[in-house]
Amino acid sequence: MTSQPEKKTLTEDVGGMFGFRVVWGYLPHWCNFKVYALVSNNDDGPLFYSKKAVTSERLTANTRQAVIHAQGGVGVKGKMVIESTERCMRDSNGVKMEMALLKYLHVRAMALMNSTEDPWTADDKKLPEMKAL
Repeated sequence: MTSQPEKKTLTEDVGGMFGFRVVWGYLPHWCNFKVYALVSNNDDGPLFYSKKAVTSERLTANTRQAVIHAQGGVGVKGKMVIESTERCMRDSNGVKMEMALLKYLHVRAMALMNSTEDPWTADDKKLPEMKAL
C-alpha cells in the first residue's frame, strides 16, 4: 500500500500594502488557494473585509472571518480553476491588479508543486506593488 503525500500549507502576503493574502494548500500534483484582499493595516498587521458586514465590525484581522476575494486551484500540468466571490466594476488599475494576481497564483502554484510546466518568463513572475483603489 502506497502512502499519500502530506498536504503542505503556506500563507503569504503579496503585492504590498494593498495587495492580497494567499493561503495555500498543496501536494506534488495540485495546489488550492484562498485569496483575501488587504484593505488596511493596523498595529497587529493587515486587515480584510469582514463577512459580518456590521458597520462596527467592517474589517477583521482574522481570515476565518474575512470575505474570500477568490479561491481555486492549479494542477501540475498548469490547468487553473478559479472562482471570484467579488462582483464589481474595476478601473484600469484594478484590472491590472487582478491580471497580476492571476499570473502570480499560476506561477507560484507551479513552483510549489515543483512542476516543469512554465509558460512565464522570469520578468512575468514578479507581482507588482498594488495601489489603493
